[in-house]
Amino acid sequence: MGLLLFQVLTMLPPGLSGRQQVWVMGQQIMRAIYWALLTPLVLRLLWRWPMRGAWRFAHVLGHLVAAVFGMALFVGVRVPVFKLQLDLPDHQSIWLITIARMHPRNLIDIPIYAAIVFVGLVIRSHRRRQYLELAAAQSREQAALAELHALRQQVQPHFLYNSLNAVANLVRAGRQEQAVRTLGHLGAMQRRLVEDSGRAERTLAEEVAFLRDYLAVEQIRFGDRLRTELELPAPLQAAWVPALILQPLVENAVKHAVARCVNGGTIRLHVTAANGRLQLALTNDLPLAEPQPPTAGTGSGLRLTRERLSRHFGDAARLDVARTLRTFTVTLNLPLRLAAMSHAD
Repeated sequence: MGLLLFQVLTMLPPGLSGRQQVWVMGQQIMRAIYWALLTPLVLRLLWRWPMRGAWRFAHVLGHLVAAVFGMALFVGVRVPVFKLQLDLPDHQSIWLITIARMHPRNLIDIPIYAAIVFVGLVIRSHRRRQYLELAAAQSREQAALAELHALRQQVQPHFLYNSLNAVANLVRAGRQEQAVRTLGHLGAMQRRLVEDSGRAERTLAEEVAFLRDYLAVEQIRFGDRLRTELELPAPLQAAWVPALILQPLVENAVKHAVARCVNGGTIRLHVTAANGRLQLALTNDLPLAEPQPPTAGTGSGLRLTRERLSRHFGDAARLDVARTLRTFTVTLNLPLRLAAMSHAD
């Protein structure tokens, strides 16, 4: 339309009568309507003759021929109207008028065609980018769900087997009440794993409740050697976190730290929030004689947790590791997002 307006202004020299000015402007309105009607056809040609691939140069030439044809067709359509409007003598044939109307200004139709093609390419590129982004997001979501499913399957078999053996030992030792409590914790864990099977996120209250059940069952094996301090401020119970994001870290703490300490150890969870960020600090005691691992934390559990955070939050989340002589701390720094309290247990 900008090209048409420019042509209208350049085709209105001083001295034109009012009828002539109306005629010139009417021609450009006709041109706008003409190309608006042809736009679907031009876009169809663009999809058929894309500006890429091995045939792109042939396709560009095809579009140029189509633009010239569109220009000539417009002249052919406009001439009968021109003859009727100006009431020309009959001896001036349509053919002669058509030749007379082949003015260089008609070349404006070629840039108009090119503008339609350009807009079509922009729209197509935008839609393709949206499709690729959507496909990538769906792929990431499917990968995250598959990884979460694998993590759930990893929690279930060996842990369930060891836990049932522990319950059997409690029954044989006549500690039925403790065995019943342990089965209750196991049932709660399995219920959460089943109910959350289609969820990539859950509230922090749900995550900590799962950890309490898990640690309660592990305490059958370790007794007083396993001590826990899980702090969860009430305002942060509704914070969203990736499902089972803490469980592998707690399992590592039990397996590689508490189990190796002669006097056992304590697993602490400290939860804080500030400036729109949620911090989950998980600390466990270390054996005194244990050689120090790399401070960056290169274990498989830490690596997998970092990868999950990256897929879930991108650069908006991070995992930090800190070690002292007696403690090992993993801190998750996440965006703070609160769910409705009804979602929390």
